[in-house]
Amino acid sequence: MYPTGGALLTENRSIAAATSGSPVDVTAYANIFDVRQFDWAGVYLDVTGANAGSSGNITFYFQHSRDALDWRSCDVITVALNANALATAADTWAALDVRAGVGYIRLASVGNSDATYAATVNGELGGKSRAR
Repeated sequence: MYPTGGALLTENRSIAAATSGSPVDVTAYANIFDVRQFDWAGVYLDVTGANAGSSGNITFYFQHSRDALDWRSCDVITVALNANALATAADTWAALDVRAGVGYIRLASVGNSDATYAATVNGELGGKSRAR
């Protein structure tokens, strides 16, 4: 039984600098969510740069599955870090595609385009249930 909402990752994860070309696999830390009963789902992404000079984009790559076994790529969400990201983390809300046939969803990998500094990431997933 998978939860219908909660933290994307079991713990905050540090994403190394310059990983936008080969995003960091986070599936070992990812929670799998049952979204079969949702009309829509949304994520609140939390990103904190490791230095006041952090900049660039943090890109979140999601996967979906009908059965929580066969995973396929789906939504990609990018969060831009500003020049003061350490003091003011970049928090973003975004919608996820949970059309018919999407039973489960998880965060698969995260890329960091900042050439120098790592970033810490996590987030929350929630949704609106279908009327019964």
